[in-house]
Amino acid sequence: MRKSLIFRPQAVARTLLLREAHRDRGLPPPRARRGAFFFVALTAVGCGAAQKPAPAAAPKVAEPAPAGAPWTAQLRDGHPLVGRIYSTTRHAFVDRATLEADVAAARFVLLGEKHDAPDHHRLQRELIEALVARGRKPSVVFEMLDVDEQPKLDAARAEKNPDAATFGQGWDWPLYRPIVAFAVGAGLPLHAGNYPMAKIKAMFKGKGTPVPDDELKALGVDLPYPPGAHESLEQELIDAHCGHLPKGHAGGFVTAQRLRDGQLAERLATAAKESATDGGAVLIAGSGHTRSDRGVPWVLAKKHGATKVYSIAFLEVQTGAVDPERYAAEFHAKTLPFDAVWFTPALSDDDPCAGMR
Repeated sequence: MRKSLIFRPQAVARTLLLREAHRDRGLPPPRARRGAFFFVALTAVGCGAAQKPAPAAAPKVAEPAPAGAPWTAQLRDGHPLVGRIYSTTRHAFVDRATLEADVAAARFVLLGEKHDAPDHHRLQRELIEALVARGRKPSVVFEMLDVDEQPKLDAARAEKNPDAATFGQGWDWPLYRPIVAFAVGAGLPLHAGNYPMAKIKAMFKGKGTPVPDDELKALGVDLPYPPGAHESLEQELIDAHCGHLPKGHAGGFVTAQRLRDGQLAERLATAAKESATDGGAVLIAGSGHTRSDRGVPWVLAKKHGATKVYSIAFLEVQTGAVDPERYAAEFHAKTLPFDAVWFTPALSDDDPCAGMR
């Protein structure tokens, strides 16, 4: 994962390396699912009453087959949810063809990953390939590069060499290279999407000037959050730092996150206008950015008036959690804040906060 901001005093600095670590952890022990329904058909019989025929049994609908194998990750690869795609709008599992049709109908497609999960990056690439196979030429925006690193992507396209765009320290380039290589080969526009980390570091270190009001407004940071969204994000950031986020710093971290969401949304809106044949734009980012309740999709809608937005999260399965909505707790939400989730095996059970408690 990418190293986070550097703080003073020194006691704070070590915690910032875990910026997004908690998001990659498992769920609390799930509660038993309740609410099964049973129907009993009763037939009227008695004195002189004609016996009514029992209603025909409803035909069984086959569950969609798992999709996405073969898997690189192997932990819990026999979990019932592995390879299943859950549509939150339909409240049902769907097959891969349905998901690809939903993606193709959107102008903005946001593919939320766990950064170190190889299967997530492979599926991201395959969904972009599916769009291209349908005749789309979307722009591809990457969280992994700050907007001032755009020349790296320009060079990759001009030289037809994906390695010219090698992502910097903190990102596992081999996991992302196949996505960039396919995009370069297909002639897709490539865009660096993240808010400059140097500006965020300067903001926290007290060097330079604070982010100007006009920039905050341009990126939608001034827009009032939905009820509870600020508190949810603040708690997520506290958890991401394993409880070691110093008091008084949470507000600054919330602003930093909103700057990043706003910058990614702005890049998507701009990139969609530049895509060939109005192919729209695809975002490659962590699932914390692709959530629809307060992340990039929310900014796209509120700031840029976007309507055809489709957000996906690739999620690692957790022991005992077989109800898709149980995974909402991972995002401090009551319901899954995505249009669809695609479940994969887990890479490991390593505790990112080990030794920090």
